[in-house]
Amino acid sequence: MLTIDTLRLHLPAGFEGRAERIGRLLGDALARIDTGTPGAELTLERLAPPRITIMPGASDFEIAADIARSVSSQIAAARRQGDR
Repeated sequence: MLTIDTLRLHLPAGFEGRAERIGRLLGDALARIDTGTPGAELTLERLAPPRITIMPGASDFEIAADIARSVSSQIAAARRQGDR
C-alpha cells in the first residue's frame, strides 16, 4: 500500500480549471502503483520526481498517468538503491 502524507502538485499556468480533476485522477493512479513485495516497507522522507512535459492536447487522465508513472519510477529506483 502506498501512503503519501503530503503531495504538492505544480501545474503550468492555464491549468487552474483542470487542477482539481487532475489531482483526483492522480490520486486514483497513485493508488494503483505496485509498491513491491507485500509487507516490505519503504519509507522516503521526500520524493521529487523530475518535471514531466505535458503534450499539447493531453487529457487530464493522461497528465495524471504521466505523473503517476514518474512517481512509480522514483519508488522503484529507491527500492533498487535500498533507501530506507
